[in-house]
Amino acid sequence: MKKIIVLIAVATAVVLLLFSSLFIVRSDQFGMITRFGKVMRTIDKGGLYFKLPYPVDQVLFIDKKKKVFQPSPLEVFLPDDQNIVKNITMGYYIIWRISNPLQYFESLRDENLAQVRLENNLRAIVNNTVGEYSFSSFISTNPEELKTEQIALRITDEAQKNILPKFGITIEKVDINRIILPEQNKEKVFERMVAERSTISNRYRAEGEEQAKIIISEANREKSLLLSQAEMEAQKLISEAEAEAASIYADAFNKNPEFYKFWRQLESFEESFNDNTTFILSSDDPMLLEGAF
Repeated sequence: MKKIIVLIAVATAVVLLLFSSLFIVRSDQFGMITRFGKVMRTIDKGGLYFKLPYPVDQVLFIDKKKKVFQPSPLEVFLPDDQNIVKNITMGYYIIWRISNPLQYFESLRDENLAQVRLENNLRAIVNNTVGEYSFSSFISTNPEELKTEQIALRITDEAQKNILPKFGITIEKVDINRIILPEQNKEKVFERMVAERSTISNRYRAEGEEQAKIIISEANREKSLLLSQAEMEAQKLISEAEAEAASIYADAFNKNPEFYKFWRQLESFEESFNDNTTFILSSDDPMLLEGAF
């Protein structure tokens, strides 16, 4: 009986040791095996792995996923820009991830400390980069003057060069998401923006009026041309109709001159007489001669 109990205890201990020696690393994690505080192995692929039982070996898991960090808004001084705005407060955010877990572990270990170091390092880069641009690069009614995308790309590039070697962190993106004007400058900036927008609207209005004149002139020219062509066509049709009528009259006259003469007299009477018409004719008037009717 004692032997069975001992075997069960040994088997249980072996199972527990086995389970404490196996661990799973997810695909979105790094795994790091430390032995008495010293890093022995770094795992960058998900799966089932083996280590020595606790407390000899311990496993640390480090997140691979991208993270978004929004530092405190930063006041940045700008070059002289017509004495309107000398400084702005700029909000920006950082998208970053851990790409070298060993370097990250040895230099930072903690995400909160990583954010502090990121902000401290980015401040210098942002100040140096933004300080090269005028105020109109950030706020302008002219889209061609805006340089925020270019500025963000430059900051990202500088951050990638300087931060990865120090902390094992890759900067995916730094972007500007907020521009805050000093209170004393807001009114002047808005007045300037209104003036710029007014200039643009006046230019568009003048261009529109000029275009309208061109369109109206072209329409009038086309109208005159169409009317002229229509009038010419109408005259042509009238001439052809009159010629056709004359031809018909001539054919009728040639076939029966007496009837044609009679028909013309009837037409003449119809055009000459109405309800109130009085004719005074002499006895020898051709209209009263025998055979006139």
